Amino acid sequence: MYRYWLTVILLSACNPFLSGLNGEGEPCKEDADCVTELVCHSGYCENPKEVDCTLADCSAPGTEGQGEDKDLDNWGACCDCDDERADVNPGEQEKAYNGIDDDCSGKTSDGDFDLDGHDAIEYGGDDCDDSDFNVHPGAEEICNGMDDDCDTETDEDFQIGEACAGMGQCDDGVWECATESTTVCSTMPGASQDQSSEEICDQHDNDCDGETDEDAPFILVAEEDNEAGDGIDNNCNGLVDEKGGVMVPVKNVEGVWIDSYETTVHENQDCSGIRYGENSDDYPAGFPADGQNVTKTLYACSLPGVIPSGYMSRYRAQLACAAQGKRLCTEEEYVNSCSNSVSLFPYDSIIFNPGSCNDPDGGAAHAQPAGSYPECSANGTFDMSGNLAEWIAKNSEYDGVGFVGGWSYSDYVCDKQSEDPAVCIHLHKDDPDYEDVLKRLLSCPIQNEGLLKYPIETARQDFGGRCCMDGQ
Repeated sequence: MYRYWLTVILLSACNPFLSGLNGEGEPCKEDADCVTELVCHSGYCENPKEVDCTLADCSAPGTEGQGEDKDLDNWGACCDCDDERADVNPGEQEKAYNGIDDDCSGKTSDGDFDLDGHDAIEYGGDDCDDSDFNVHPGAEEICNGMDDDCDTETDEDFQIGEACAGMGQCDDGVWECATESTTVCSTMPGASQDQSSEEICDQHDNDCDGETDEDAPFILVAEEDNEAGDGIDNNCNGLVDEKGGVMVPVKNVEGVWIDSYETTVHENQDCSGIRYGENSDDYPAGFPADGQNVTKTLYACSLPGVIPSGYMSRYRAQLACAAQGKRLCTEEEYVNSCSNSVSLFPYDSIIFNPGSCNDPDGGAAHAQPAGSYPECSANGTFDMSGNLAEWIAKNSEYDGVGFVGGWSYSDYVCDKQSEDPAVCIHLHKDDPDYEDVLKRLLSCPIQNEGLLKYPIETARQDFGGRCCMDGQ
């Protein structure tokens, strides 16, 4: 028995199959599964000299079936162009001018490292930059700060460095490359010494594109004095020499402008002279509330910092606007100018916020100078909710009855439900629907219509106006 086990042990030590390494023809997964001198090929241990190199995978080192690896660089002879040198194989970087195909690409870099067909100057050739395939004699000269064609000149076809004229607020500069085929003056937009800026309303070409104020946002300044007749859109609102104060474009309604501020009725077209309706119904007899026997022309003005005119009937509001070449706003124009997006109020909210505007719940209980509530603004307009209720060009189903929008500082409302006289009451905060009624009255859309329609000769202290105008 002893001799039997000794024999088994000795045979195990010599037998590669019993030791876990396979001989030729035995199955394998990798070269390490095979005995020395054999390689794993197509799942079986084989003599490397018999490996079919046409089946070898040379995409990466050490893959199956590359054959014998004499230089032990992990690339078999099927893929390694010099299996006697470990520093030559497909994974090496090509070295310049050494006469060796280091990366087994089939090309060497002797004299022509970038392989553009021109040897380097230092190797007797004419290539002034042998590291760039696109640089050599005969190459196209492009605008890049380089001598592409090796003629000792740089960007010679592009006038680089020569003087060029700026535009607008951009001074003169010198030509420089913009792209490989175009140039730009160095002071112009996008260039190295860019002097352009965002377009603002100042009658200058800030962005240096040859146009003036073309993209500038409007400014809330009236065209007055010399500006009122100079033929220039001085406030960038899209109108030239408009009369009657500050106007801005109506949002989402093409070709229509609206007064930024509620109407102040003035004696003169240039918004000078006596102001009317500030503290009392002091309009002259020739400017009656019922619009009959009108003999006096007064003018609607849109100005900040002054108390807008109350005691305005719709007749008076129409007459004052017409004197300036304007008209009352339609419901669509009024609503679009009053709010942003889907908000119900000028302060960009669907929630009623007492005191954001001059309203009955948080206001001053009397008319305030136009623009006193900066939060109560949208799209360049102010006080379209609260302060004064404003007549608009919307008629009721009853003859002689129209609508006001945006309500006012007053809690005194009238419900005009028929041709009979309206029922008027003061709202009370302890009423369960108090806030809901105010929300509807003060919102930009014309809601709760019964409380917003009045005979057009009505001239209440808290009724005012605002004008719109079609484009010139």
